[in-house]
Amino acid sequence: MRKGCDCVKTKRMLAWLTAAALTAGVMLSGCQEVKPGESGGSSKNLTIATFVDLRIDDPGTDENPNMFYYAKQKYEEETGGTVVVKLYNDQQFLSKLVTLIGSGNSPDLVYLGSGSMPKFAAMEILQPVDDLTDVTKVNYPEAAESFVWKQKHYALRVEQIQPYMIWYNKNLLNKNGLEDPYDLWKSGEWNWEKFEELGRELTQDTDDDGNIDQWGFNTAGVYTPMWANGGDWYRVDDSGNVSITWKEAPFYNGLKFMQDAGGTWWGGEYEGFATGNVAMIGYTFEFVWLYANKMAGEDIGCVPWPAGPNFEETGGKYQTYCNLLGVAQGAGNAEGAVKFCDYMTSGEQEKNLKHTPFGNAAAEKFLTEEHWEALEYARDNSRINCTGWGDFHELSWYNPIYTNKEDIVSTLDSLEPQLRAEIDKTLSYKMPEIKEFQTPSMLTFENGDMGYLTADGCLPGAAAITGSTDEAVSGQSSLKLTSSGDGGLLVRTDPAKLELPSFWTYTVRFKWKILEEADPGMGATFYVAIRQADALDNGAGQIGPVNLGGNVGESGTFEGTISINTQLNNSVLVISSDTFNGTIVIDDLEILAG
Repeated sequence: MRKGCDCVKTKRMLAWLTAAALTAGVMLSGCQEVKPGESGGSSKNLTIATFVDLRIDDPGTDENPNMFYYAKQKYEEETGGTVVVKLYNDQQFLSKLVTLIGSGNSPDLVYLGSGSMPKFAAMEILQPVDDLTDVTKVNYPEAAESFVWKQKHYALRVEQIQPYMIWYNKNLLNKNGLEDPYDLWKSGEWNWEKFEELGRELTQDTDDDGNIDQWGFNTAGVYTPMWANGGDWYRVDDSGNVSITWKEAPFYNGLKFMQDAGGTWWGGEYEGFATGNVAMIGYTFEFVWLYANKMAGEDIGCVPWPAGPNFEETGGKYQTYCNLLGVAQGAGNAEGAVKFCDYMTSGEQEKNLKHTPFGNAAAEKFLTEEHWEALEYARDNSRINCTGWGDFHELSWYNPIYTNKEDIVSTLDSLEPQLRAEIDKTLSYKMPEIKEFQTPSMLTFENGDMGYLTADGCLPGAAAITGSTDEAVSGQSSLKLTSSGDGGLLVRTDPAKLELPSFWTYTVRFKWKILEEADPGMGATFYVAIRQADALDNGAGQIGPVNLGGNVGESGTFEGTISINTQLNNSVLVISSDTFNGTIVIDDLEILAG
């Protein structure tokens, strides 16, 4: 029997937050949408901002209870405060978080994927929790020890630990008379040599057309060979100094293994596992959610990643991802954040988080005792991976090595300055001072002028106030924008009249009407962007292209959102055309904090 089977089978973790979201660095922060000068926290109220729907008012089911719902109910009952969730999209979230912290309206809780922890600790978006709670009582202390920066802990709670596993098609192995990886793992023989042997045997041209149509292996996790060998691309010391370690043996040997395997027995598409075109696949527990309804659990095997040559010497730990709950810098209700996490992980729910962070109803029907044994072993002998530094890890930097078979050392040497720059940029980050955005009045153009708009630096004669009420889209007059079809700026804001501070999300809204067009029916296509006044040709944030209609006389209302996540100087909003040849009018222009 798997550990904890009897006591937790009817209570399962929230299944709506998938592993894909976690590995992408998912964050949820305890922040209420506030305006500068208003408080983001109180002695009782707790707010949670997220770009993933927590369904905090949905209790879930007995098989899959929503821990956030039960924590909210308990928190509000015990404290008399209110827990509020604000949903943002992922493009807006960072700018919202930085804006709130920088303006003194910090959120309370931050919920993030493990890959983001070092970056957000170094950037001081998170604060240590050592003085807020007993870190030895974190629900999963082994995993919590992975979230340390400069000898301080950053995890209030840890959940949904997701080890990368090898899932395999038992029928294909049996058909080819091959050893079962589960038996190899149990006998201590599950290593890279055996893994490659199976992979090569299972890579076949089954229809004799000269092309491989059955591959031995593919993976959804690029870094898993390196991690399975105890390697990582960086190391952090107790002082927060970061060393690049990807040329050391554990990481290098993993890259070499991946390079040698690529295109020989490692290939195809990992989606091909369900059709029998890939015999083995590397995947987190999200595998269950993707394949439980397509395949029978007894036909699928599951084992930890095979041990590489450096696995034992590096501690013999399997690499995993997970979520963690931390506290934002300057949180107004840090005490409440601790209470919320305590309620979330108390009693029976504590058992759910610690012992069964995998499950959902589909998993209960799909997973066998062997699956659970391998999954729980990998989880209980894991080291949480924290990979994220800037945007470098999202780049396909490994393609020259994996696909083009280029020399590993020289490739890493050429890439190291870029990685170093990303790390140094993060380590030197200082929370910016966020300027308050003064929302301007709606521009109606009734006074015959363009208000805070200007045509300076734009196409000559492109912007003018309409001369007749027949041309106006609202009121007595509107702003007329004419494009020759060659592209270029039509109108922009004047930074001397309207300041657009960085780290804000802006909503732009205006009415429009097509007045003339040289190519009937083609519509008016425009770009709306925020740019630096001294770099008008380079968009920092952008909506578009936006097609505003198809025929003369057509009208409507445009609305779009732009997030500025980096520091810009003298930011301006621009409206530009691309291929449109004609004239539109706009009116009732609004620029709001979105």
